[in-house]
Amino acid sequence: MKKLVILGNGLDLNFGMHTSFKDFFDRSNNINKIKSLLNLYGKQNWYDMEDFIMRLSSTRPNGASMMTHPGVYQETYQKYVSNINFIRKNIIHYLKKEENELEIAHFSNNVETFLKNADSIINFNYTDAVTQAYNVSNEKIYHIHGSLKENFIILGNSNESLVEGIPKKYRIFSKPYLRDILDLRRYLSREKRYSRKNIQNIINIFKIYNIYNYTYYKLPPYFTNSKIYKILCELNDDYDENSKYFYDLKYMNFKAEHSFQLKEIRSLLLERQENVDILSPFLDYLHFNCFKPFKIRLPGLNKGKLTNIFPEDIKEITITQIAIIN
Repeated sequence: MKKLVILGNGLDLNFGMHTSFKDFFDRSNNINKIKSLLNLYGKQNWYDMEDFIMRLSSTRPNGASMMTHPGVYQETYQKYVSNINFIRKNIIHYLKKEENELEIAHFSNNVETFLKNADSIINFNYTDAVTQAYNVSNEKIYHIHGSLKENFIILGNSNESLVEGIPKKYRIFSKPYLRDILDLRRYLSREKRYSRKNIQNIINIFKIYNIYNYTYYKLPPYFTNSKIYKILCELNDDYDENSKYFYDLKYMNFKAEHSFQLKEIRSLLLERQENVDILSPFLDYLHFNCFKPFKIRLPGLNKGKLTNIFPEDIKEITITQIAIIN
């Protein structure tokens, strides 16, 4: 019987850490610039990050202005990108300082045993407070919104209507889009064969192609290739989705059964292409995910080795955001 533990938002606060957006605002070293951003986009509920992101993104220019006033459109979104990146960078710096100052004392032995017995853990927090407090293996923890150790955290909103008509490279406040980017970063980091510069180039390519058709990446302009289109349609007809978000046994079997077709798509996409050194690892990632949007692979340990935990094997799920102290 496999056990899954979900650590909800707010767990860090229960460890005594000052990790709310309000805390960040009150304690930020760049308080004047943060204040100017908040004054620009409105003060109401400024301590609510999701609300702040929503207001920032909802003030975007009309999509039609991209054609009528391309210069203004681009300048506006470059400003959004700059502001969000500034906030993200400062939040990471602030939270790392909070994490380093965390004092571990008198945490429950029962909770430590409970977490160690979990086969896999989904963590909605950015910090590794759980790892520090309970000495839990980080390898079986999936940070769904990124983490400080990766130097990448997801700040955004799940409302996809806010990004309709916006070019992909400006979707810096779309959580689904940012999760795609995060998963690609993790894949490239695991491979350990790409320089930081190459990783950024690969991610830039991914930002262009991160568009879906049916349940597959659209891969413009290559999707118009009749051979690729035919194969993807056949795969789509043969795919019976069990879980939209998780890598499960049915998905694994689909990947194994159609390995030849997936390899053929990759080969067709590489034909007569320039910049193969950059495009090839990008296609390796898409091939790894069957050319579909990524699914969460629950991490686990088997005799000390990293493995996948499948949803079908999970018999017990516990959701908590409270740190229990003796």
